[in-house]
Amino acid sequence: MALDRGCHGIILPGTALDVVQDLQTIKVVPGVRPTWYQDTRHEEEIEPRIAVEQGADCLVCGSPIMKATNKIAALKRVLSEMIG
Repeated sequence: MALDRGCHGIILPGTALDVVQDLQTIKVVPGVRPTWYQDTRHEEEIEPRIAVEQGADCLVCGSPIMKATNKIAALKRVLSEMIG
């Protein structure tokens, strides 16, 4: 419905990527959590590598980076997990 109304993409939990894998649109996934970061904020978390493998175009991975003491190192770590 969002695409029919002119949206350029969708925001969805990573656990639902398999349902929309055939849609030709931008897929934004919040709640991305690398294996080394644990919290309970998101019920449907997904690891960066898995999200990319399942077709996510944009990953939202705020807390693991923003709450890190060394934000640059945390970002690099998340990026390295994205490419496996």
